[in-house]
Amino acid sequence: MSRKLAGWVALSQAFVTPALFMASFSFSQTEGLSSYFGSVDKSQDLSGVRFHGSFSEALELRVHTSSILSAPLILIVMSSAFSLLRNGSFLTTFFRAIGGSISGTFLFHLIFVLFGAPLIDAWAKTLAFSLYLSTLAAVPMSCIMGGDVVGWVRIVSCSEVNNRVEMVAYVAFAAAILGAWVGAFPIPLDWDEPWQTWPISCVAGATIVQSVGLLGLAMFLLVGRDAKADKAD
Repeated sequence: MSRKLAGWVALSQAFVTPALFMASFSFSQTEGLSSYFGSVDKSQDLSGVRFHGSFSEALELRVHTSSILSAPLILIVMSSAFSLLRNGSFLTTFFRAIGGSISGTFLFHLIFVLFGAPLIDAWAKTLAFSLYLSTLAAVPMSCIMGGDVVGWVRIVSCSEVNNRVEMVAYVAFAAAILGAWVGAFPIPLDWDEPWQTWPISCVAGATIVQSVGLLGLAMFLLVGRDAKADKAD
């Protein structure tokens, strides 16, 4: 596989994912659209409450709506990109992506609950973020590994990639997870900012860090040298 092709795919994904999220964020302002996903309720003062099921600010509802709307769009784009990288069938890659998205959503939701997210109160927000993070992290890996458990363990647990396709998928996966984790740090701080409400900062962190990670990988592949990857390919 061409080194430049992998670089250009990584570069495109670095910009396409945040662009689709921001487009969904802008579209969420459409009158009546967000009402399908919830409504802003300012009857209670929830400024100091980080985990709650209602939407006390418009920002919370828009991020929630955008996470749901952008996920299937990002999934389709990633399926196209990785089918190109794999030189394989789009449909096969697409169905792998769907399976990874569904499995990842439930797995991430379980992980978030185990790490302190409310089981009942904020379940809709947690589920929406789980879907979004699964699309960013699990879908790229699923596109290339499918149900290959040994391959998942080799890449995710051992950080061992054998070619540039796996490299792009792994960076997308690891950067999104890292971003979500870093994004959780401001949540317990006593700044009382609207964006500290779960899971706004995590959504932003996952999106930004993955974009930066893929951008760095793209520059590395397009202008750097990687003799090991060249040999593997």
